[in-house]
Amino acid sequence: LVKIVSTTLKGISKFGIKIIDAFPVRGYHTEKKPYIHITTWNQYDRYNALKIVCEFGLETASDDLN
Repeated sequence: LVKIVSTTLKGISKFGIKIIDAFPVRGYHTEKKPYIHITTWNQYDRYNALKIVCEFGLETASDDLN
């Protein structure tokens, strides 16, 4: 995932990644699941990162491309 996003955003200095444990947004779950939390500097980079992640078929918690 880091390679995909860093290639899209042309470097790793434009985003941050951390692993978090949270309850899934969809459905009822009794245990937290690990998620990869990606932060970007601006809306443009967020849009591009989200677009490429969706193209690879990865599920996202927030995939609003609008």
